Amino acid sequence: MAFQHPAPKMPISSFLLLFISLPRLTAAASLIQPTTTQNSSNPLVAPVCVHNNDWLGTRYSHHDCQQAVQQFISDEVDAHDEREFEFLAPHAEPIHTLPTMLTPRRYTGGACSLVIAMLSSSVFARGRIPELPPDLYYPADVSNYREIAVAAQNIVNGCVKDARSPQQCGGWINVGGRDSIGIFIWGTFSMMNRRVGLSVNVGGR
Repeated sequence: MAFQHPAPKMPISSFLLLFISLPRLTAAASLIQPTTTQNSSNPLVAPVCVHNNDWLGTRYSHHDCQQAVQQFISDEVDAHDEREFEFLAPHAEPIHTLPTMLTPRRYTGGACSLVIAMLSSSVFARGRIPELPPDLYYPADVSNYREIAVAAQNIVNGCVKDARSPQQCGGWINVGGRDSIGIFIWGTFSMMNRRVGLSVNVGGR
């Protein structure tokens, strides 16, 4: 098998511009080559779109969701890019020697929030996350912020900005080596945003 040179790393400024300018992430997939963790799920798979009141709340504005993603890129991707971290549920013990990140983590853009939370959390009782498979989810899992940014933008492009849907939508997707890190976009004033609680309010603008 012929050796293939890895794709050159994209500067963060270009990465952000790509997110803003391209209407669909699938069009960007050939340009963005995010580093994923070993055995990680593919962050380019279709997200699950959600349009119930628990997720959207009374003042949800899909126009703010790109702002929330840009807040996340500014706070995390610019600083950490592809460096791997072990994301932990509250009170979880790390199982690797990697640096850790406590969850839930929230990045707010007006009436829309991007949240990172572990799917093992008791707040995600059966039925609260539409189409969540009844698998075993762990309180600790490994990912990097670039992978999470691609997944978050996939939710925006696949659900929030989907012109085929007459309804406003949020959505979710999971990433990580054990598929246990949930990436959520929902209304800042929604029931889900209140239920998930907060460990780190990173982007509270």
